[in-house]
Amino acid sequence: MRRFFTLLAIVGVSVYALTGMAVAASNQEILVAKGHVGGYHWLVAAAQDEGREGICFEVGTFKGNPRNGVNGGGQCSAPAAKRGILLTATEPGARPGRLAMTVVGAAFNQAVKSVKVTSFDGQTKRLTPRPVPRSRTQGSTVANFRYLAFAVRGPWCAESMVTLAANGKPLWEASWEEIGGHRKAHDPRSQCPGF
Repeated sequence: MRRFFTLLAIVGVSVYALTGMAVAASNQEILVAKGHVGGYHWLVAAAQDEGREGICFEVGTFKGNPRNGVNGGGQCSAPAAKRGILLTATEPGARPGRLAMTVVGAAFNQAVKSVKVTSFDGQTKRLTPRPVPRSRTQGSTVANFRYLAFAVRGPWCAESMVTLAANGKPLWEASWEEIGGHRKAHDPRSQCPGF
């Protein structure tokens, strides 16, 4: 079984029991990005997948103090040119069925130079995955991939996503059902303009 690390170690909290993930002691967690939206905090982290060529990738959110609980998840694999890792984590809003924040983390093969995201309202946005600076990866396989990491207030209203090579050739296309594994309780469509 592949072993997950915990992004909570990055914020100085050893609560992997809360997330149900096992910590691989020899993996060094590398912070890809972090931030906050209002009182909600988010983190995206990666570590070398022990004994493999891939990475363990994780996203998480928490309100106030991570000791009060973290929403998120992770995946270990080696992102291929035609398939990346795309994870989302959400924080519920004050009203039932509403989201306060969505964090988006993605890891892609070096062949992916940009990502075209189309929202439910038809607007498109071109995102550029970036490598983690080599000075922070210290020979880890984390350096072999490109990353996106950001958070939005409310739901992330992406209807589809296409990864593109340097020549503009599509590499991987995903519909909203595949994007981040939205759970029924956090289906973004009812909160998104254009749906």
